[in-house]
Amino acid sequence: MDNFRNHPFYRVHNIDSAMNSLWEFYRRNFLPLFLMSFAMSLVIQYASTFIDLRDIQSETDPLVMLEKMKVFFVPMLIISLINLLFTTMLQHYIINKPVDGSNSV
Repeated sequence: MDNFRNHPFYRVHNIDSAMNSLWEFYRRNFLPLFLMSFAMSLVIQYASTFIDLRDIQSETDPLVMLEKMKVFFVPMLIISLINLLFTTMLQHYIINKPVDGSNSV
């Protein structure tokens, strides 16, 4: 098991030291964090193109609106699962990178 006592976010922080630790971590790992976030936003944006919300917004009858939303349930579920996957990868990187330097995307 990794020794998380060496993690920069492990110690007691006040607001200044927490922001300083976050800034230093972000500055040191800017490129991987930026690339992961950029890739995530592109994939989510592409997957969101399959959902036409204008069609739902033009409806005034709630029952018809619910019927139209049933069609979008599977694409929204897929987008949510992709988002969960990317968020898990990003959190794993943020937690384990300072402890284990060989951790990469």
